[in-house]
Amino acid sequence: MRKKVYASTVVSSDFDTFESVITGNVPVLLLNGKSVEISHVHQNDNVISGLFVSTQMVNLAPQHEPGVEADYSAVEIEAGKGLAYPNAFLYDRTRHILFWEVNTQGMNEKKFETFFQECDKLNATNMQCHFYPVVTTDFLERINRLERINSFSLKVGDPMQILNREDASFADMRNLATSAEATGTIEVKVKASTGHTLSIDFIRSQIQSAIRLNRDNAHANINCQTSGFYYDEDDNLESTKIDMLIDKFCTYYELDRVDNASIQAEARKNGLQQAHRYFLRKLAEYRV
Repeated sequence: MRKKVYASTVVSSDFDTFESVITGNVPVLLLNGKSVEISHVHQNDNVISGLFVSTQMVNLAPQHEPGVEADYSAVEIEAGKGLAYPNAFLYDRTRHILFWEVNTQGMNEKKFETFFQECDKLNATNMQCHFYPVVTTDFLERINRLERINSFSLKVGDPMQILNREDASFADMRNLATSAEATGTIEVKVKASTGHTLSIDFIRSQIQSAIRLNRDNAHANINCQTSGFYYDEDDNLESTKIDMLIDKFCTYYELDRVDNASIQAEARKNGLQQAHRYFLRKLAEYRV
């Protein structure tokens, strides 16, 4: 059974409190109709690993025997128990990267944010945690293959994050944000005239700046898209659309199928360690 793993940059105003939460220093929380807890935690100097376990106790789907039309009956579960949906996680304390196992019934980046918001309320802290996909340099490599660029768009969710940067590529945007006292969103859209191309060198410089901005200020909420044409293996021009947020780090590990009564904590955590080692080997190719 292949398990998908994503990597997310963690942005927090208080990493000490964040780490105390993921080491299990938080009670079971109710989140989106499921009880969420952290368990099976292990830590060393640089890594914290464990499981987020989401338990659904109400609105369970009925059990059914295939081929028997009338056989839809309630799943029999003891009082106080439910169906468990685990997400193994591994947190790199040096790089502030969270590797997490995909489980569509469990947690994702938005649910992580909600979970830590609830922790903030419970403990009257101010972590302000946000999670953003780790973008790979495959995005830039694909841009470099383009022979013609039709359109380019760049959206900055918090323009105040760029005001003090010395990056010349953002000078005009910085001046615009300053003069407008901008606190919302700045969005730039450029489209080439029919039969023409945008300046590839200029667009590449903008994208390089966007990647650096996303790296240095992940909470700036960067959205960057490009469309154009490239030559395929048969030397024909093919159209393509490239989205920085979709081009994100993803890998897999193999999990043996065993008794479903076990959430296979150690096997899942070992799988995340494999993903972490793979990430470290490829570190030069990624934006962190």
